[in-house]
Amino acid sequence: MIVTDNAVIKLMQDVVDRPVVVAFTYTSCYALVLHTRDRGDNHIGFTVLTEDDTNWFKSNDGLSGSSYWICNIMILFSEAESWCMMNADKDMYDMGNGERQYGWKVRAK
Repeated sequence: MIVTDNAVIKLMQDVVDRPVVVAFTYTSCYALVLHTRDRGDNHIGFTVLTEDDTNWFKSNDGLSGSSYWICNIMILFSEAESWCMMNADKDMYDMGNGERQYGWKVRAK
């Protein structure tokens, strides 16, 4: 589910310290946040956040948790990929051996 609550998006943006493009939650425990790679850079990166008592944070060792959540995390990544296919531009680059996709960029307005 796409996060639409601006207050929650602001909390997430403070945690990832980058402009948030879109965020997805499947449960109240995990969120997949798509954000720009850096300020002024339109490449899209991602961070998985965990929630506890309405506070969002990055795990100290990257994404970690019970295997119970694996299916839910896969759903978040699938939703994010679908969102990128519909709302972002492919990051195409030719390194001399034909053009390849290297991720996604924020769509120019």
